Amino acid sequence: MPDRLIHTAKGVLDGLLMIHGALYVILGWSWVAYPSPGRLAGIHWLPLAVTEHHVGWWWIIGGALATAGAALSRCRWMHTLAVMAAVGTPLVLALIFAAAWLTGEAPRGLITSISYGSWAVVVAWVSIRTATDAIRAARQREDS
Repeated sequence: MPDRLIHTAKGVLDGLLMIHGALYVILGWSWVAYPSPGRLAGIHWLPLAVTEHHVGWWWIIGGALATAGAALSRCRWMHTLAVMAAVGTPLVLALIFAAAWLTGEAPRGLITSISYGSWAVVVAWVSIRTATDAIRAARQREDS
């Protein structure tokens, strides 16, 4: 639906990117406003001084980039930035939580990892599918 309301967006992928971007911003806000022991266990094991505020802002910035890039997707590099932000933002955190689970630092880290990772997988799948459909359509036009 967002891709139909915002005329600078190109299609379904851009709508998905805008929806995910908005959800990432909300999730980032929740990290900043409502830290929980389970969330903190997933990041406090890192050798860097990472706090819930860092993670919250990671989500907020990633979401803003995904939303803005999708809204301005007629500019190719903005579209690429949107896809990278929508896939990379949750994927980095999924890997961190998976590592926390593997090391025993976060007993429920695998659940969070799968949850965050699934967001990245959905965007990556729609992005790849959209690109391959466009290539297939171009080949069919050339053949006819």
